[in-house]
Amino acid sequence: MIEPVLAVSLGVAAGIFTGLIPGVHPNTVVFTTIPFYFIYRPEFSLFMAFISGLSISHTLHDFLPALFLKAPEAESALSSLPGIEMVQEGLGRKAFVLTVIGGLSSSTIFVIVLPILFLVLEAVYPVLNQFMQFILVFFLLFIIFESRSIFNAALIAGLSGLLGLSVLSGPQQQFILLPVFSGLFAVPAVSYSIFRDFEIPEQKDRFQISSSRIKEGFAGFGSGLIAGVIPGIGAAVSTTFLTPFMDSDREGFLTGLGGVNTSDILISFLALYLIGRPRSGSSVALQMISEVRIPEVFFLIGCSLLGAGLSGILSLKVLDLFLELVDKVNFRFLGFSVLGLIFSIVFFTTGVYGIVVLLTSGFIGFISLLKECRASCMAVLIIPALTYFSGSFM
Repeated sequence: MIEPVLAVSLGVAAGIFTGLIPGVHPNTVVFTTIPFYFIYRPEFSLFMAFISGLSISHTLHDFLPALFLKAPEAESALSSLPGIEMVQEGLGRKAFVLTVIGGLSSSTIFVIVLPILFLVLEAVYPVLNQFMQFILVFFLLFIIFESRSIFNAALIAGLSGLLGLSVLSGPQQQFILLPVFSGLFAVPAVSYSIFRDFEIPEQKDRFQISSSRIKEGFAGFGSGLIAGVIPGIGAAVSTTFLTPFMDSDREGFLTGLGGVNTSDILISFLALYLIGRPRSGSSVALQMISEVRIPEVFFLIGCSLLGAGLSGILSLKVLDLFLELVDKVNFRFLGFSVLGLIFSIVFFTTGVYGIVVLLTSGFIGFISLLKECRASCMAVLIIPALTYFSGSFM
């Protein structure tokens, strides 16, 4: 029994690392560990425990670089404006704690409604499946028309979609999403952070948070439910869709946003069994190794909740450590090291072809970052999924 707990703890530690370093996505770690799994053959349950701890921990800690270093990933990009405002006012600690509260509250909501989800998702998804191509078209158009520039968003969506169609029908499919997402999101974010000067105002240690903020976790849970069930719809897209239903003030918005990624991970594990299709990098990795049945689903959910609890307990300590590191660490050197690590991992897993994909997706990612339409990059999955459900691809 102690081994799974240790595996979850190791995953939580890895998730803290991936969360704190700008641009390092948990999928980078997840897909890198798969070759080693097949070499050393640990128990599948221990691998599941590690992956669940990593995924949950990352979702709670990746707001730190978004808030304090202005280097958000796609999933935390929406937090940057209200969060950065609070950091400039010395309320950065409060902003981060709000996102953690959102993540933990959405986890609690997930546990409460789990029996209902089992009944509803299994019955409703076959109906949704019949109209999935129309649902995907709706979200694709929503992403484009919600952007500041419809032309730029459509351009990025088109380029990303062509990239997705190309790589998902080409060689090296087992690990090809690693260079795709590293290029679209990680490389631009890390490169952006390298050339920024960080001046963080003194942050207040004391602040008050109303207990009523917990209710915003419902909005975050709803957004995560959409991301966890509909293919290609990441947390950034679903959050944008549900933004009008979140509390209009910035604290309520951050709380709701904090619940999105956490519930997305939990629901993607559930969807892996109920729907039979992976909806996250973590669930893709698990499905690549072994069949996930109902005992494994409950084990995953249990480990994820344990990981959420451990991450919540550690979050304030991690926050203090992060603020100390910002003053001491040379982030330019760290950024270049992370870029070197990304290129090395991509070459190790996918070879020269993966490097070409990484550079191509990186070009698209840089444009989307400069034009402020990063959510459009999710068309890399939406358009292939759309062609799949329309019966013209794969």
